[in-house]
Amino acid sequence: MNMKILIMTIKHKKSKGATIVILLLMVFVFITDCSVIKKDNHISNDNYPSKDYNGQIWMTENLKEIADSNDNKIKSYYPNDDTTNVKDYGLLYDYETACKVCPKGWHLPTEKEWENLIDFLGKQSGNELKDTLFWKSQEQLFTNKSGFSVRPAGYANTEFDNLFKTHAIFWSATKVDTHFVKGFVLSITSDSIRSAPQHPAYGFSVRCVKN
Repeated sequence: MNMKILIMTIKHKKSKGATIVILLLMVFVFITDCSVIKKDNHISNDNYPSKDYNGQIWMTENLKEIADSNDNKIKSYYPNDDTTNVKDYGLLYDYETACKVCPKGWHLPTEKEWENLIDFLGKQSGNELKDTLFWKSQEQLFTNKSGFSVRPAGYANTEFDNLFKTHAIFWSATKVDTHFVKGFVLSITSDSIRSAPQHPAYGFSVRCVKN
């Protein structure tokens, strides 16, 4: 998110000639579209696996980038607030960071690109995307038939349960409006892949699509 500050000066004259200057500070906060943020990042000592899904090349592992191509630190969060989870679950990023974290030659997928993936695999194919080693349930059968290897990293927030080991939530690059961004959710209790508006300050998993 970016912030713009507008300062307006209003002069009000009193009858005796004295002047009172009133400063009005107006702060505007808005979500910056991913398309205007540079995506010239490197892959940090990790060779991410990828797979072709109907002409779209997707990474099949969550990002774990901690710095950009200039070695500037990238804001990120540990799944379940535990550094030992990064190896298996990757890192979690807010929307602003997600827009610029994909390495050069890759990008954060749009809502349409997520929908193309879901249409190709099937709307009730959620369990075919889930890594069998990391999802555990008596009611659902997880196969990872697609090879997409989704892992339930949960999400980073300071208000609610982090849903670690029960949900995977991914950013898209598409804004719903000026306040929310479209995310895609997989749950341990459902075979579906659903989309839902998400607050840009939360930390979600990131997958990238090849340009």
